[in-house]
Amino acid sequence: MFIVIEYVEGLNLYEYIQALKEREMFIHQLRFNQIILDLISVQQYLHKHKTIVHKDLNPSNIMLRVDFKIVVTDFGLSHPI
Repeated sequence: MFIVIEYVEGLNLYEYIQALKEREMFIHQLRFNQIILDLISVQQYLHKHKTIVHKDLNPSNIMLRVDFKIVVTDFGLSHPI
């Protein structure tokens, strides 16, 4: 048995925030809004269409692609609704 997963090139949200913090910078408002809207969209899809609750959603489990689209990872604690 094995699992095949997509390779996501980029940083997770926690790493991205830390990198900005080290440079004394902030997330641009439009980028922040897009990340939040994408996250809402992912959660709506998981709950409504896949009936899954993630249960461990945190910045370390949100990958940012190089185009700043998000990929939610680590479904180890998730379970069906």
